[in-house]
Amino acid sequence: MKINSIIAAAAVALVPVVAFAENPTGPATENVTKLFTAFGSLVNMSIGILVTLALAVFFWGLVTYIFKLGNGKGEEGKNLMIYGIIALFIMVSIWGIITFIGTFLGVNQNQAQGVGNLVPKDNYINNK
Repeated sequence: MKINSIIAAAAVALVPVVAFAENPTGPATENVTKLFTAFGSLVNMSIGILVTLALAVFFWGLVTYIFKLGNGKGEEGKNLMIYGIIALFIMVSIWGIITFIGTFLGVNQNQAQGVGNLVPKDNYINNK
């Protein structure tokens, strides 16, 4: 049920783009571009936070393993190190795959993509 609410909210947020389709450089397009840019910045920031968190889990597991090794209870630290390494591997692998696909498709990954190309131009409509 929550997924349906999210999809409905996204659809409502994109209604201005459809409503102002005849003016691809209008205020609706600029606002949607700003929205996508802000969302991209939020995703980029969260990726850094998640990688840092996984690295912290790995080092916490290392410290736990070293301190509990003398008691014969180093298994908890060992498991934390394994989970941290797996999380880092998965995140960095996905990041690398996305970068590879973006480079292969020629997407400029250093700059937010505008939505002007998603909206039909006037000459496209008049030529039909």
